[in-house]
Amino acid sequence: MGRRLRMLCAPQAGANSSAREITPRFPHNLGRQSFASVFCTSSCPNSIRSALPCRDLWSAATGSCLCLSSWTGEYRCLPWSEATFQACVELLARLHTSMPSHARRVLANGVWSQVSQAQFGWRYLALHDEEFGRLRSLFVDPNAGGRWLERYISTFGDLEKEAASLQAPSSWIHCDVRSDNLIFAHDGKPKLLDWPMLSLGPALLDLAFFLPSVAGEGGPSPGQGLALYERNVGRKFDEHGLRVIVAIVAGFFAARAGEPPMPELPRLRWLQSLYLAPCLIWVSSLLGIDPPPPLESPSGK
Repeated sequence: MGRRLRMLCAPQAGANSSAREITPRFPHNLGRQSFASVFCTSSCPNSIRSALPCRDLWSAATGSCLCLSSWTGEYRCLPWSEATFQACVELLARLHTSMPSHARRVLANGVWSQVSQAQFGWRYLALHDEEFGRLRSLFVDPNAGGRWLERYISTFGDLEKEAASLQAPSSWIHCDVRSDNLIFAHDGKPKLLDWPMLSLGPALLDLAFFLPSVAGEGGPSPGQGLALYERNVGRKFDEHGLRVIVAIVAGFFAARAGEPPMPELPRLRWLQSLYLAPCLIWVSSLLGIDPPPPLESPSGK
């Protein structure tokens, strides 16, 4: 496998950023089996540079590059084992407990501040019949799925409304933790890739994305992962805050899994539908409501 470069580009602190590949001028040879996760910017202030878990800094044609991590050799998470799952949960616990104090100011206008005020999930579906119909069609029995959604969609939407005022432990968060963005070096330690959405927000958000994705891929349940994480950080999350965050993430997948495929990202809808069922089961369990009817097994990749 050749060199893998993950570049995160942000013109200025707090601006929207997007991941893309560039070719930096490395100050040393990484070698053919080396990998790097990089933050790249042409005008990034020192404050955000120091807030990132960086190892190295060099210049590239498009600006300065901060190497978040680099390593030699790699293997993927899948299929999930108890050891790889535990290592990834521990990685998130370390990430969320290692934020420097000034990162709170630097990252305050990131992705979470936008998500917490947006109407992009359950409330959106409640107002748009076509999109609601696409979600309904993902169930084995669309009629049963539709009835279940109509019964509980307002409950989920009410939880979404609480996002902006949610009082929950916050940290810097990745916002897209899943197996595609995790890689293991040959020392057995997981590395988290792709940081374009680095933000300040509730640590629960990373868990609410990651744990259902693991369950969707045949790994342990979200409840097991949450208990492991809480043991690692030494605290338990507020139950209502957990319900709010899981409802938000379930709404994110619900509003997107049934949408038409994106040619530039052919696996996206497949992954979203794969993660949707564990999210719906988890939020139903947290709320003590009827579990969702079964969804069709996602096909294609």
